[in-house]
Amino acid sequence: MKKFLFFIIFFTTTFGFSQAVSTLAGGNTYGYLDGTGTDALFSNPNGICVDAQGNLFVADKSNNRIRKITPSGEVSTIAGSTEGYQDGIGTNAKFNFPQGICIDALGNLYVTEVFNFKIRKITPDGTVSTIAGSTQGFADATGTVAQFSWLGDICIDPSGNLFVADAGNNKIRKITPAGVVTTFAGTTDGYLDGTVSTAKFSYPNGICLDTLGNFYIVDTFNRRIRKISNTGVVTTIAGSTWGNEDGQGTAAKFNYLTGICSDGLGNLFVTDVNNHNIRKIAPSGYVSTFAGSTIGYSDGPISTALFNQPTAVCFFNGNLYIAEHGDNIRKITNNLSIGNFDLKGVTIYPNPSDGNFSISLEKRYLIKVYDVLGKLRFEKDNYSNTIINSNLDKGMYYVRILDEDNNLFIEKIIIK
Repeated sequence: MKKFLFFIIFFTTTFGFSQAVSTLAGGNTYGYLDGTGTDALFSNPNGICVDAQGNLFVADKSNNRIRKITPSGEVSTIAGSTEGYQDGIGTNAKFNFPQGICIDALGNLYVTEVFNFKIRKITPDGTVSTIAGSTQGFADATGTVAQFSWLGDICIDPSGNLFVADAGNNKIRKITPAGVVTTFAGTTDGYLDGTVSTAKFSYPNGICLDTLGNFYIVDTFNRRIRKISNTGVVTTIAGSTWGNEDGQGTAAKFNYLTGICSDGLGNLFVTDVNNHNIRKIAPSGYVSTFAGSTIGYSDGPISTALFNQPTAVCFFNGNLYIAEHGDNIRKITNNLSIGNFDLKGVTIYPNPSDGNFSISLEKRYLIKVYDVLGKLRFEKDNYSNTIINSNLDKGMYYVRILDEDNNLFIEKIIIK
């Protein structure tokens, strides 16, 4: 079928949204220093999470500390000091390579440790305690009787249950609020889809949970993204052999995956460390490169920005936050591409726009543009190349596209 471009000419407004990469904190060099923005220093920041106020919390791995970054970029240390193992308050506590981090609704942080093989808890007043784990090994049990091996990331469900990627044991473990540790999914090292009791992983490292109760796993050595449905079935949604290739589902290729998050609308973002990019997986399973290309450090538009081994990612209030081995915390602002437009054959660009706005389509679509009040402002249905002066007022709109197979896509657009 023909490909056509649909051009919409809009008026300029005062909206200032843009998809751009900036450095929220970090001086692009190894070190340890609290401060503001690029004056602060990190050393191999890894896990990252965000609270309801927009404060970021970072597992600063090689510094053995947990750091806090306010929305204005002020960096402080909330827990940890020198390498070791010690519970306590604030900097009296000790960690040994904190790796993953998540936060609950009460502001408690939960941290996984690589070399202490433990799950630690940090209350809002900075008190650090051990809730599970002891020496390296594998044992389902309660609290410090349980054993883990080479822990990766961690997430929490609405009931307060923790789920950790136990990479060294090739399993996903569950920890109840009472500290009871069980095996949630995975058996031996390998690759096999199936039920949670039969599926196989190979060094699962990243984990996140969507709003429907489905888990998504970064299966690092299998170079795949796996899904654990809320009914307990493990499937592969993207990835295959080693490489760097966008595409549908298992046609896509990754290099070394670590971090993963969901935007709440079904899109996943993953950090492909050795490809130095952020990949996006639409609900259809289509994988695209969202930002980054070759190794480097450069802020600016997502089409030209460069990263140095991005390791972790989280999504909050339309923004994407990335921790990278290059010792920075980066931010992709006003991330409007949270719709399903990275499906094969559908591209909308640029977004936001201050001039021509284009939609590239590969087959027949019915296109409708609505304002924020739900009023239909424009409609088009044909194959031919068309340029239209839509005479829309300034502001935000929603593009609704229905294809000939009755697939529906909705995207928010800003015209500035």
